[in-house]
Amino acid sequence: DSSGSSSSCSILTLSENAGSTLESRTEAVKNVMDNLRDRGVITGWRDELYGLTSGFYEPPVLLVERAAASFLGMLQYGVHVNGLGK
Repeated sequence: DSSGSSSSCSILTLSENAGSTLESRTEAVKNVMDNLRDRGVITGWRDELYGLTSGFYEPPVLLVERAAASFLGMLQYGVHVNGLGK
């Protein structure tokens, strides 16, 4: 956060070049995340897109690789199902 505020919370801001659609913002962030993956910064790549939203039931504003979500400070939700088959 370069606003000079004393808040400990950083905010990701995309430039206007990232566009205003889900697709254009996703592509803009994907290029950065791909670069970080290729440099070995992001590991555990799953090829699973995960939505960045302002709330649990809100539509996503962009999609990012799930392995990269923590680099953006995103809360992640998941469901684990265990079963026994005969």
